[in-house]
Amino acid sequence: MFGRVFQDHLLFEIIDNGKGMDLRKNTMKGSSFSGVGISNVQERIVLLYGKQYGVHIESMPGNGTFVTIELPVIRESNA
Repeated sequence: MFGRVFQDHLLFEIIDNGKGMDLRKNTMKGSSFSGVGISNVQERIVLLYGKQYGVHIESMPGNGTFVTIELPVIRESNA
């Protein structure tokens, strides 16, 4: 896992070179997330920051999984 700032976005990328998964079999509430936890995190990010942010998962059986979490950079002023 690593994180980086890209423009005004904070990106966390998690790469798993394991067996992967078929996301089509595990849909919940119209999204491609399996399990309540990931769906809940996605919903909260969208509510707080907007639809352009959130959790994105790419996976194929036999090819591992790549997860990106995108959040806005929030800078505090010293005022």
